[in-house]
Amino acid sequence: MIPLGGGFDTLISQLAIGQTLTDHDVPLFGDFTWYVSTVVNTPLAHGQHTSVTLTPGMRTHLGRDFYFLAGLPTPVTSQRIGDIGMIFWFMKAW
Repeated sequence: MIPLGGGFDTLISQLAIGQTLTDHDVPLFGDFTWYVSTVVNTPLAHGQHTSVTLTPGMRTHLGRDFYFLAGLPTPVTSQRIGDIGMIFWFMKAW
């Protein structure tokens, strides 16, 4: 939920499913995982519409605790929360 003006006016729900295809120690493609994430933004105020976005994506272990993640948020309703664009993360686990 997002608090605005001291109250809550949006319910945000998310569900993701995926599958890991490779072992952790495979060079550049360790822990290679595909996923699809669904995000539903439901306004609690009357007169506003719910938005739904599907994000297919992937994650892989590059080695030495570095990971690469990518996804493409795709709105499936006419209402959109943000601009359309790809997601890229280069991450180090500590």
